[in-house]
Amino acid sequence: MKRLFTLLFLYSFSAQSFEIAFTESIQIKKSLNEVFDLAANASNDELWRTEVHSITTEGPFDVGTVYVEDAFLGFHYHYITKVKLVDLSPPHFAFYETTDDNPYGLKSYRTFKSINKNLTEFTYRVFIEEELVYDILFPGMPLSIAETGYRGLMRFYLKNLKRHLEH
Repeated sequence: MKRLFTLLFLYSFSAQSFEIAFTESIQIKKSLNEVFDLAANASNDELWRTEVHSITTEGPFDVGTVYVEDAFLGFHYHYITKVKLVDLSPPHFAFYETTDDNPYGLKSYRTFKSINKNLTEFTYRVFIEEELVYDILFPGMPLSIAETGYRGLMRFYLKNLKRHLEH
């Protein structure tokens, strides 16, 4: 079932304009459940994603819940994004996508893999509509520079998450 979901998930991006994919992973010296409990729930993103000012929710951590993120993106100090938790399989993955009322599309897939009882690999995969990169995140920059900048930002996020959980 998980493999089928992954194939359908990847196919959904090939059929849309989500042309830019970013994937970064990190190993964290904490149990699978500890990492999942913090990183799967978008309500906790402000603890490790540096551009996030705040996240509010319209419900519990469950499929269907909508999260409203206020973040500093590009030259926009308070850029508002609404994402919905579309699929959840504790403690292995959480899948979010923007709601239909957002001007740009974004999908994120957070996966968790136990290496041993005190070591977990977290993979953060984000698919961003190309227009979001050009219009909001890195206006006027060549795509290769924008991609490099965002990958560096993702690595920084994951290091923040690791520091937060390991200390």
